[in-house]
Amino acid sequence: FIQLLSGNDTVKIGDDLESETSEIQIINFVDASSECNVTIVDTPGFDDSRSGVTDTDILKKITDFLLNQYDAQKKLNGLIFVQRISDPRFGGQSGRNLKMFRNLCGTNNYKNVVVLTTFWDRVDEEEGVKRESQLQSNFFKDLVAGGATFMRHDRTSPSSAYDVLQQIIPMPSTTVKIVQEIREEGKALEDTAAGSYAARRSRLSYPITRRKCRISKQS
Repeated sequence: FIQLLSGNDTVKIGDDLESETSEIQIINFVDASSECNVTIVDTPGFDDSRSGVTDTDILKKITDFLLNQYDAQKKLNGLIFVQRISDPRFGGQSGRNLKMFRNLCGTNNYKNVVVLTTFWDRVDEEEGVKRESQLQSNFFKDLVAGGATFMRHDRTSPSSAYDVLQQIIPMPSTTVKIVQEIREEGKALEDTAAGSYAARRSRLSYPITRRKCRISKQS
């Protein structure tokens, strides 16, 4: 998806269940049709397959990045939740990842969410459509009701990737829930919805380092 949009073939991607990277990747390019400067932020996924990397570690990295962007008065236009349509069932790890996403994003931002289904080339189309319908009417029902958009990406055609970009560019900028909780409500990371959920999932033997957060002053 990112390679097709940006033309940058050095971007790391994963085609299997192994985690490709635990680092945040930032890709900048100019959209030819709108002439907009576009920044795509590729975050590591939760349930990292490598040993020693917890959900809390991943959440800290994502949160630190989002807070730095907020402090620089940079906001997000859209959030993309990637879901493999080739997965025969939704549950377990996928369900936990979605719950983490909900806690991080916040219900008020569902209108800025694109649920991007991928790996359509690995499933019969009729079966894929059936799974897509189940996702929309069941597991992602609250996101759809809140304004989230379902889109498909076939991984080979740039057109499906550009369709997603054109969906996101006009969206109004927004501040995700975890940033609001920390910067605007003064909560520590472990007291946020996503932070407390990550701690429960990781079953840490040590508490998340408590952070004293102050409400930032906008100039």
